[in-house]
Amino acid sequence: MIERWYFSAVCFLCLALFFCGCKQTGPRLVRVGGVITLDGQPVVDAIIHFTPIDGGRGSYARTDETGRYALQFLPGQPGATPGIHRIFISTADESGGSETVPARYNRKTELTATVNPRDATIDFPLETP
Repeated sequence: MIERWYFSAVCFLCLALFFCGCKQTGPRLVRVGGVITLDGQPVVDAIIHFTPIDGGRGSYARTDETGRYALQFLPGQPGATPGIHRIFISTADESGGSETVPARYNRKTELTATVNPRDATIDFPLETP
């Protein structure tokens, strides 16, 4: 009888240790989304990158037909790390296709945004020069 109790206790302890080790690892992420417009019109099918100023992995998204985006840290892992980020927005594809966003928002970006440690909506109302 004691052996059975001892075996049950050891099994319970092993399960408890296993589940304690299954918590999420990696950086704390904040869900970030918003709308990107250019001169009041939605920027469709654009790529947006958030790159932490202090270094580390950035986040990315593609806008939909209404200019909405929702950042992904990794595929299936939504969000961005808290802190100040440099922002890059582009409509050019990998083959160097048409860029409709002014250079000051992509290759010569002037944009930054702060991701606060809670869910965030960050809109980008861009304007042509």
